[in-house]
Amino acid sequence: MIRNSMRTLPGFMQPFLSWLTAKPLPEDLNQVRTLKPIHHILVSAGLIASGVVLAGVGYLHGSVILWALGFGVNGV
Repeated sequence: MIRNSMRTLPGFMQPFLSWLTAKPLPEDLNQVRTLKPIHHILVSAGLIASGVVLAGVGYLHGSVILWALGFGVNGV
């Protein structure tokens, strides 16, 4: 199993590797944090709002960097 082969890597990397591979180590299964749907809704709405604000401020102030960053946050 590929995830068990990463067990020898340093401990501080293990949470990232569990997230990256979506396969936690067997002893980490009891530490799984479940997120409620409202979490995903709020994060998505926050990202969209910040992108709109950045693009709007960039447009109003003539800053191409802020304008482009606003579109980058929204993933356009």
